[in-house]
Amino acid sequence: MCPLQLFISYSHNDEIHKEDFVKHLSPLVKEHKIKVWHDREMMPGDILDEKIKEELARSEIVAFLISANFLSSISCYELELLEVLKRNDTQKVIVLPVIIDHCNWLQTPLKKYVATPPDAIPITDYTNREEAWTIVVDEIAKLCNFRKQNNYDDPAKICSQQNDDRAIISTFQQWLKDTQLPIEHSYKEHIELEDLFVYQDVRKHEYTETPTELIESSSQFNALENLGQGVLLIGDEQTGKTSLAKTLFLNYFTIDLLPLYIDANDIKSTDIGKTLTKCTKEQYQNLGWTQYLESNRQRIAIIDNYHELRLNTRYEKRLLEKLQSNFDHIILISDRTILDNQERIIETITFTRWEILPFGHVRRGELIEKWVCLGQEETISNRERHERIDTLTRHVNSIVGNNIVPPRPLYVLTIVQFHDSILRTNFELTSYGDCYQTLIWQALHKAGIHTRQFDLYVNYLSEFAYTCLEGQSDGLDGEEYANFQQSYSNKYYHHSHDEIFDTLLESEILIKRDGILKFHYKYIYYFCAAKYLANNLSLCLEQINDMCEKLHLEVYANILIFLLYHTKDERIIDRLKSKADRIFSSKQIATLNVSETRYIADALDELPKLVMAKIDIEETRKKSLVVRDREEMENCEDDDEDDQRTDEQLEDVGLVEVKHSVRMVDVIGQVLRNRSGSLAKLQLRDLAKSGIGSALRFLSDWLDFTRDHEDDMVNLIAALLYDVADQKPSERKLAREAKKMYLVICYEVCRGVLLRIVNAMGSRDLLELFQELADRESHSIAYRLIGVAVKIEFEKSIPSRDIDSLLKELESNPIGKRLLTQLVLRHVYFNEVTVQEKQWISSKLGVGMQTQRQIGSKEVVKR
Repeated sequence: MCPLQLFISYSHNDEIHKEDFVKHLSPLVKEHKIKVWHDREMMPGDILDEKIKEELARSEIVAFLISANFLSSISCYELELLEVLKRNDTQKVIVLPVIIDHCNWLQTPLKKYVATPPDAIPITDYTNREEAWTIVVDEIAKLCNFRKQNNYDDPAKICSQQNDDRAIISTFQQWLKDTQLPIEHSYKEHIELEDLFVYQDVRKHEYTETPTELIESSSQFNALENLGQGVLLIGDEQTGKTSLAKTLFLNYFTIDLLPLYIDANDIKSTDIGKTLTKCTKEQYQNLGWTQYLESNRQRIAIIDNYHELRLNTRYEKRLLEKLQSNFDHIILISDRTILDNQERIIETITFTRWEILPFGHVRRGELIEKWVCLGQEETISNRERHERIDTLTRHVNSIVGNNIVPPRPLYVLTIVQFHDSILRTNFELTSYGDCYQTLIWQALHKAGIHTRQFDLYVNYLSEFAYTCLEGQSDGLDGEEYANFQQSYSNKYYHHSHDEIFDTLLESEILIKRDGILKFHYKYIYYFCAAKYLANNLSLCLEQINDMCEKLHLEVYANILIFLLYHTKDERIIDRLKSKADRIFSSKQIATLNVSETRYIADALDELPKLVMAKIDIEETRKKSLVVRDREEMENCEDDDEDDQRTDEQLEDVGLVEVKHSVRMVDVIGQVLRNRSGSLAKLQLRDLAKSGIGSALRFLSDWLDFTRDHEDDMVNLIAALLYDVADQKPSERKLAREAKKMYLVICYEVCRGVLLRIVNAMGSRDLLELFQELADRESHSIAYRLIGVAVKIEFEKSIPSRDIDSLLKELESNPIGKRLLTQLVLRHVYFNEVTVQEKQWISSKLGVGMQTQRQIGSKEVVKR
């Protein structure tokens, strides 16, 4: 049975009484009998009155903590009390006056309700107030039991379905449809799970040491033939396991089956008759357990939180046997801890095992599109839809980064909602910093930490993070943690290391693996380490400088990004700029003028001819996300290997400056986007030039190297082609193919560098900056191309004047013209473009308008 929603209405002057009340309610909360809400549960960004009204509307019990303070409070009396009494005229809600102190409450409408403690004796009159609160909570427990035993629901809350013996009780149906998240949206007031649910990808694991890489959609489990003898779904927290269980339940019900949702916490023994009877009674209006078993419909057991099953393996086997005798199909849903228990895994060996994966680009795209279209599916234009999707996608990807924040449904939705609708709450942080801080607050809140203690825990985590950073490790062993505790105690007053330690472990903010205590998620580590550095900037400048010098390491690059969320100190920006200017400092900045690109002009004859093909934009956008998922999977292991290499190893293979250049573009891009409103124009311009310069000097180095070592590269490519060819080609043909590939690689690196700069550093707020840079560096085709590309990408339009002007400079520069044409066509393939715009593009750029696909797959989907 779903827990009853209990709302606590109180005056902030009586906060101490409210805290005592909440403390005594904790046993009922742990037993899932009630779910408590009060205004201190609100998160940063919640709209005060609207959030309170929302929680009042869903509450089933409202406890008013009555005192003179309460009666004199306008918000308590008029906005909460009178609102509930008005609602109670049409809906069933339990009004519970809890008398805190002597006051004239009998002169209010509350006089008709039975108050607690008994005889309305105020809490403050009790010699032992703990006794008083125990009595109050006992009364609430009786209310819960009464509803449970009598299935006490208002008739309006029963979901009646004529001629259907499977009618779902409305309270359970409401739970099935509830997102269980505080979601606010501009275009829809009441949001249900189906509005935003996206089926996760799942990866099949065979019962062998080497799991397969078969990845499917979890929607496959809607088909009974895919359930077999049973399915075991395994996922980390917040991967949407319960949301999937709810969705499957509703889908099975819709196709005339009999699903039954069972929380493993409710299974106390192998004698599951009582549990199943209870579940049936709470979920179906017209079915008892006997009728359920006698039905000729297929029965499906969905057992959530299976990792919390308290039976030992011997009795777990019996439980599964009983379930299999009563149900046609069984779905077990568990977190990853079940994998640590081989005996339990053996008991489920007949079940197919699937791992629920975090959201890749495809699934993120589906969720973002659902969010963008919510409430305006029939009215939003394609142009606006694409623009908003691209804006949110870029924001989500910036926050998620290289798995810095796990791309799980909850996190993605939090980021999207924060960007779209949540008010700023801390103007000392940037918008990205606000978002990360909100995620950390949510983690602390989930751990049951009071908002008053957030500062203590964030400080503790910051000191812990810096200790890890100083030791060049991502965690501390037992001895190191003991030393940390001693050092912290010498520096700060605190209540108990054990209490803090247990809370952080229980909440999984920190985890302990192989004897090492570390952060569970990268973003909390980076955020907290950066917060320490920001708070101790003068003492840590030398260390920050060293991090700038080792920017190729992910940990340092990301901590620097987070550091610039916390502080506006110009010394850090100066150090970044200085480092950027020294990357490939022996090289000139590439301009992509004719003299630099003449040697690869022959590549144009080898590349597919550019045409404006008639393609499905929606399909093209989806394909691009599929490609990004595939590329990310392929590149993930390579990036990890590079981060684990020493500086000397990277130097040996010539990767140090390359990695520095890539990271620098990312770091400076974050600074530009987040400080566009607080850094002076000159600072922004100089910083952008340094970032772009580091990338274009790398490009210059690449062009010099490939031009000077053409024969060596062609021979190397020829040898590789010969090794992989099934039928060995002639030497002449091999040389021709190798030369072709060499030229294509040279060209694609040029295009890739430009796109990297645009995607990492561009934004709508910086259009003027990039225009100024293009004007100031008008001699550079590279800068001019970047300026046009930023306008196309962030204005979502074709800047015809800029293109027209640039084309005059490119009459004798075929590589530059090809790059410009591809930048324009890239926009056409991913966005709505009018017929007139297409005709202009065709005329100006000499691109044919054809209906058939005459463009390479990479031209279409590379994004």
